[in-house]
Amino acid sequence: MYFRMITMKILIVEDNDDIVFLLHRYLQRLGFEDVTEARNGQDALYHLQKQPYDLVITDWMMPVLDGISLVQELRAREPERHTPVIMVSVRDEKVDFDMAERAGVDAYITKPFDRERLQQGIRQVLRETDDPIM
Repeated sequence: MYFRMITMKILIVEDNDDIVFLLHRYLQRLGFEDVTEARNGQDALYHLQKQPYDLVITDWMMPVLDGISLVQELRAREPERHTPVIMVSVRDEKVDFDMAERAGVDAYITKPFDRERLQQGIRQVLRETDDPIM
């Protein structure tokens, strides 16, 4: 199922090429076209300094700066403090969910995931921000 073109800037922060490809494919099928990639949290911060994003989808375990540290940094600064963040990770213990929530993650998706689960996560964070896109 394809959705209309959605004008929303999304930043994918992921070091695994296969997951980046999958996220791009799923997002495109959901109608999102304006997608940028970052390979780690430090690279993401560089992109975020250049322009704002409407949504960040990040992995947890990455070199240089991991996803939890990235989210903590975003929550500590303006204007990214309120940028919705979806974390996608293989970590699936209660302690992981709790740590992500304390860091400020808005939705948590465990790998492997499918397009429908990604769509649910996006809808969840957009509802929380009162954005009627999807």
